[in-house]
Amino acid sequence: MKVENILLEYKKKTITKIELENLTNLHSDECLYTFIKEAVDNCLLSPILSSKTNGNSRFPIYLKYRVFLPTNYDNDSLNQIKQLHPILQRGTYLQDKPEIFEKYKNNLLANCKMNLQ
Repeated sequence: MKVENILLEYKKKTITKIELENLTNLHSDECLYTFIKEAVDNCLLSPILSSKTNGNSRFPIYLKYRVFLPTNYDNDSLNQIKQLHPILQRGTYLQDKPEIFEKYKNNLLANCKMNLQ
């Protein structure tokens, strides 16, 4: 099963080593390490460094990870973001987080139209 599909089933933003073991049915550190390494390489997981590791020097696994799942937003939202005022495009915050744009779209577009008049 693909890494993305397994993590899509999990709805929280952080996941522990034990929860990863239960989701993947990989109970050996070696197998779980390769699964987590693939997920980290694909930017789907990021270790929480303050959670420490499992103590295995050969296959170090952090006890907690942040889950980053790609969200599917249509190109229409991204095109609308690109058409905003250049000040709003200076940083790529809205392009990186289209869900924020969707939430405040009406306010942003209304203010941009008022400033153009």
